[in-house]
Amino acid sequence: MKVFTLIIAKEVKECKDFKYHLRCKDLYLTHMCFVDDLLIIFHGDVKSVKGDLKKGSAKIAWKEVCKPKSHGGLRIKLLGPWNETLLVKHIWNIANRKETLWVKWVHAVKLKGRSFWDIDHDSNDS
Repeated sequence: MKVFTLIIAKEVKECKDFKYHLRCKDLYLTHMCFVDDLLIIFHGDVKSVKGDLKKGSAKIAWKEVCKPKSHGGLRIKLLGPWNETLLVKHIWNIANRKETLWVKWVHAVKLKGRSFWDIDHDSNDS
């Protein structure tokens, strides 16, 4: 993990387009490791994600890294499918008025009596 940390620190320092995730810059926080889980944290814009990577410069395919450890991977989860699933769950909770503070806030502040499907996307929303 120490070598990985040094590699990430070097790449972040050299990459002009890299942006830290909100509230992580002061700590220079780019990743966290828990037992056998690795979280890589960065601003979600295209430039930050791509950085200075050029086609073919990766040393290993992402598909290989995401395999289980028993199959030679690092057990890193593909976040795209997880994110979509959680977003659908949020929509389900909003539509069914689940009794949570967050759902109550969405109905009071964002929907204001309208249907979820009737509201326009606000560029300030995350």
